[in-house]
Amino acid sequence: VFTFASGVPVGLAGSSVAEITSGTREGWWSVIASSIATTITTVETVPAGLAVGASIKVYKLKTLNDFMGANAAGLAALDGVNQKPDEVQFLDAATQQTTIAVYATTAVGVPASGWYDFVNQSNLDGKFIYPGQAIKVRRYTAGAKPFVSTGYVKTNKTEVDIFPQDNWVEPQRAVGATYAALNVATSFNTEDGNDATNPPADQLQVLRANQATDVFVALAAGLGGGVVNFVTQADASGEVFTEGTGINVKRAASAPAGIWTVPAQPIAP
Repeated sequence: VFTFASGVPVGLAGSSVAEITSGTREGWWSVIASSIATTITTVETVPAGLAVGASIKVYKLKTLNDFMGANAAGLAALDGVNQKPDEVQFLDAATQQTTIAVYATTAVGVPASGWYDFVNQSNLDGKFIYPGQAIKVRRYTAGAKPFVSTGYVKTNKTEVDIFPQDNWVEPQRAVGATYAALNVATSFNTEDGNDATNPPADQLQVLRANQATDVFVALAAGLGGGVVNFVTQADASGEVFTEGTGINVKRAASAPAGIWTVPAQPIAP
């Protein structure tokens, strides 16, 4: 529970997050469970030892409709004409379950044009996109599609949960940065050259525009540290994690969950 002397807004439950923006746990966040009078209660346990007067930011979660609008990118819709619609896929890393959203129009019988679950036809306009979460656009039609996203620049750290197996993540920064600058080498399970080591190294899988996938791993200090291409062994500390893109962090099923703390976005004075 966070307590505020001057009171808090109502109506934050389920659709907003509280995020710590100062101190040793800067970047920690949780969905808000309730907001009443002068208190905000979070779903996750607030970190122990948080100092009185810590800075807390509260903001609304973005939804699929907030981000993609009424199919602003012009993806192939489920409209009775396209043979196969393009997909927007969400991965719940904690459960490893994937949800497939398509833009459907009233031509196929839905009550209103919007984003729908491809399997059970439930409306997904309000599906939340959580901090650090990436989504996958699977395009079946020919040709590239430009998409422009606008918004505010996030100026504090972000804690991104990493679960066993697949994690579709992005650093929530407005400007790209190298793996070295994003603490990749110090945030993930490293490769130490010993196949018996458990947990094994995390793999950072990057999908290129030509649909090829490059895989990177962080090296243990005994191997020199840094980040390398898993296949070529070439140094990749200078590899740029481009803004607006995501990667798949593949963690061994036997490894425990962890946190990737993404540094704050530098802002010029």
